[in-house]
Amino acid sequence: MAMRKPEQSFPSGSLMNSDRGQKSTRPAEPLSAGPGISSWIWPASLAGFILAGATGALYRFGLLYGLPEGLALANVRHAHSHLMLLGWVTPATMGLIAFWWPRVSGRSWQRPRLLQAIIALNFALGLAVYVPFILYGYGLAPVGGRELPLSAMILGLSMFGWYGLIALYAWETRGAPRPLPVRLWDGAFALLFLASIGAWGVSAAGRLALANPFWSIAGMQLFLTAFTEGWLLLGVLGLLAAAYPACRRNGAIRTGSFVLLAGTPLLFLLQLPADFVPVVARLVAGAAGLLVFTGLLIFLQALWPVVPFLVRWLLLFLGLKAAAGLLLLWPAGAAWTAAVGLRISMLHWLLLGFVSLGLVWIAGFSWPERMPTRPAAFWWAVTLLILTLLPLTGLWPAGWRGRWALEAAAWGTIPPLLAAAVFAWRALRPGRNQAARKQTAYADADTLVH
Repeated sequence: MAMRKPEQSFPSGSLMNSDRGQKSTRPAEPLSAGPGISSWIWPASLAGFILAGATGALYRFGLLYGLPEGLALANVRHAHSHLMLLGWVTPATMGLIAFWWPRVSGRSWQRPRLLQAIIALNFALGLAVYVPFILYGYGLAPVGGRELPLSAMILGLSMFGWYGLIALYAWETRGAPRPLPVRLWDGAFALLFLASIGAWGVSAAGRLALANPFWSIAGMQLFLTAFTEGWLLLGVLGLLAAAYPACRRNGAIRTGSFVLLAGTPLLFLLQLPADFVPVVARLVAGAAGLLVFTGLLIFLQALWPVVPFLVRWLLLFLGLKAAAGLLLLWPAGAAWTAAVGLRISMLHWLLLGFVSLGLVWIAGFSWPERMPTRPAAFWWAVTLLILTLLPLTGLWPAGWRGRWALEAAAWGTIPPLLAAAVFAWRALRPGRNQAARKQTAYADADTLVH
């Protein structure tokens, strides 16, 4: 697909533009996340996406034709969602932040091999949870003559991998410049820590057998919201702000970042059942939701003029998610979104339409020799999958539904897998397109990363 150049790209010989648009010169020492991080983190993350996507396809086809003996739909769904979060978007986000932080801060990582080891540990633990989940879900698994909550145990271990990266990031970035992308990553790592508190809360509520379900529900919603709309959304916004420094010349963007960071920690309250939340807490939740919506609106307005068509495509998905989130500010709006079954679509707008497409685009900026020269097929494939979810919601006229809707949703999972397989093939065969790199959709950042 043809696309126009962004209105602003990195100037030759520059590593970053400050928030005032000033140019920084290239440091004498190479800015690096360590030797060869791109040789494994991107192919590994794509492998996680393909396996998680194939599991999602298995779930969709299982709704139609049943599953192989020994598998349950709920367990397959858990395996799909957890691997997407822990084996695809999390290691990819970590790897890309590792790549871009030196380029916007002007400082190299002091412990690049430790950084890579911690990211590798996070990927390995994210992958390790897959088999227990698809076989046993959150139930007990037979291990050495005993029955253990194996999935929950590995999830607990994975959070120590998060803590390792959070601690290293805090140590490495102390005293470093904090332009907009770094401030967003600071918030992303803080929300990743908050998400872990929610997960521990769910575990504690289960161990203590609390009669009041509020604590387990609140812990689960804190984990999900802080992880998806905190860690992932802020992380990818930071990557886009790093790749397109011209957006930082928008006078409102600093305010937008503070507003977004202020509202996100309390956003989970909007996801709780209305009868579980006192009126005062509901008002606080509404204020937090309004702050997040305002912050996202400012970011969309700042990014839109300086990004090319394919990036505007993923910004549309973010805008759609933000608009749907606005409905949750009112109990009637929250009840309507629940009644029409928008939750799954909203998750896909955010995690597939914005986060996944955003990661693929930034990876193309970072490692163009490991990407196809024309990535638009993946955009079309993701959009098709998201559209096939529409007939499964109450937005689709009831008289037009039928078995065909389940079949469309099942077959819609295949195109993104095929496109991701092409990406993985290119990632494992770098350098085949060196001569054509200047012609790629990612050529705008060539002066920065090479």
